[in-house]
Amino acid sequence: MKYFFKSLKQEEYLFRHTSLIWMHILIPILGIGMLGLYFFGGSRENAVLDFMRILSIVYPFVIGIVCAEAISLERESGSFHRVFTFSGNRSVPYFVKLFCLLFAGLVSAAVTAGGFVFLYSKINGEAIALLDLILGVWVIWLTAIPVYLIQYLVSYRYGNVFGISVGVIGTLIAALMETGLGDGIWMYSIWGAGNRILTLNSLSDKMKVYFAGELKSCIFFSFVISALFILGLWFFSQGFEGRKDMEE
Repeated sequence: MKYFFKSLKQEEYLFRHTSLIWMHILIPILGIGMLGLYFFGGSRENAVLDFMRILSIVYPFVIGIVCAEAISLERESGSFHRVFTFSGNRSVPYFVKLFCLLFAGLVSAAVTAGGFVFLYSKINGEAIALLDLILGVWVIWLTAIPVYLIQYLVSYRYGNVFGISVGVIGTLIAALMETGLGDGIWMYSIWGAGNRILTLNSLSDKMKVYFAGELKSCIFFSFVISALFILGLWFFSQGFEGRKDMEE
């Protein structure tokens, strides 16, 4: 555990003294401002649910940017020297950085959703159930865990361009899963799960029974994908010696 906390302390220092902390602060503010132009004009039925669903769609793109930036800073700080010279198990700094990104992403999603709900309730005078807000944030974040794993590993292995590109593709897939193209297959797309699950409360009782089976498939598939990429990240950490291109 001492190696974990040692790496965690280094990661905390890196977050505080680089652009990562500002990205997790400014992106929520920017998101609230941009979407506020659409939602704050007047009372809209299911406005908070709509906002959450939009947030879940753009989340993969944001994850792609954040992961790419985190790996880029690691490279710029000495061509991955910190992870190569780590005194403990080589996999520790990789998983600690991922843990920090996941935690920061949860906080960022909570700030974004909370900020929107607060402003929306103040401007439109509509009370928002706190439980709905909390559940919405957890759904968005939990369904994004396999997305983090994939885009984190891609950014480490192939660089910023590939990492951000996967984020763009993920957001496009998430948007497509909202259409009829996603019916019956959304649970097998890690980028399309969040916004579908968020619609659960708006379904009829009959549809909820049908949806329950799809939800079980989604959870199982996401668990398998996450486990495979965690294993892949461990193997990758044992043999990674830096990218030959060092392009960014």
